[in-house]
Amino acid sequence: DLVLMDVNMPVMNGYDAIRMIKTHESNRVTPIIMLTADDELSAIEQAFEAGANDFFPKPINFPLLHQRIRYALRDAEREQELMRITGLQETARILAGLAFWEVDIHSQKMRWSDDAMNIFHWIDVLPDSFEMGLQIIHPDDRQRMIHTFSDAEKTGAKFEVEVRSPAQIQDYILKIVGQLNQTQDFFVGAVQDVTSQRRLEQQANYLAFHDVTTGLPNRKLFLRDLHESLESAVANNTQVVVGIIELLRFQQITETYGIEVADELLIKVVSQLRNQKL
Repeated sequence: DLVLMDVNMPVMNGYDAIRMIKTHESNRVTPIIMLTADDELSAIEQAFEAGANDFFPKPINFPLLHQRIRYALRDAEREQELMRITGLQETARILAGLAFWEVDIHSQKMRWSDDAMNIFHWIDVLPDSFEMGLQIIHPDDRQRMIHTFSDAEKTGAKFEVEVRSPAQIQDYILKIVGQLNQTQDFFVGAVQDVTSQRRLEQQANYLAFHDVTTGLPNRKLFLRDLHESLESAVANNTQVVVGIIELLRFQQITETYGIEVADELLIKVVSQLRNQKL
């Protein structure tokens, strides 16, 4: 479940060993913690660039190492879940069902493929006209749908749009693609229910950019937002301010009371910060 290795080893160094492990991993995430007596910044950076998840100096503080291993295993579990969700997205894409439609430009009549009701399982009757089709679309999305068809009729270009379709329990998200068949004066296209796919994308995005324990944005999201803020500051000749909040003796609390108590403390602190107007 986890690899704990030294930088200096008989056959190959730890950096090369990490790279070899990473090249053979495809469907799982193995956390790797490096051990070394070298506390130079360059050695630490080299370990992380090779793919290490953590870096631990010698001499070894075994209680602290135990906690770091638990953190690494928890993070690996999160990454594995992210990979699972990503895999589900790919499977959903392959197995995605499509229904086909066409709209007569002059009569505005709609026709559907025989399996269309498998897509629209939350409505009783398929719309038989463009106007009726608008009725199964969320009111806030209808005008955008009208403009999409109007522009496509003028340009003849293919269009792709996502709209909501209200139901009793939830709003479904429909992906609609189409194009004008100018020789027959028909719009032809396909519709797909992408509600589950969009939920998986939102869940995967949340797991990738937020801490599981506190729900706060993680380091990856911080660095992304910081990079964007710095670019904006340079472009607009403004400044960026970064604030740091430090919990004193947090590591001592973790070592003394365990990771569960430390996590509970983080959750309480975050809850109080969210209730404050900073």
